[in-house]
Amino acid sequence: MRRVAATVVFAMLGFVSLWLWMGVDEGICARFPQLCIRYGCKEIGECPMSFWDEFIFFSVVFGPAIAFGIAAAVFSKLRPSWHSWLLLLFGLVTVHWVVMLVDRLV
Repeated sequence: MRRVAATVVFAMLGFVSLWLWMGVDEGICARFPQLCIRYGCKEIGECPMSFWDEFIFFSVVFGPAIAFGIAAAVFSKLRPSWHSWLLLLFGLVTVHWVVMLVDRLV
């Protein structure tokens, strides 16, 4: 039961990390508008999207939650302390935000 709870909590924290990143990304776009220029039609439901565009969209939305949940399920086998859980969360959020920042800058 503990592993299931850890997996669900970390999956929700993956969504929270994405939500907080969207706020940071909005600040980046406000300060550096040249990094946020859109090309072509990027509206969901309004424009036809290729399979890969849809795959990338769903990976960005659900990827952090899945990755956080899997990491928590694997990590919970070790019976770690609260300090270790916080370090895991910090590491996952850091990797997530660095990947999203690199995607924004490239």
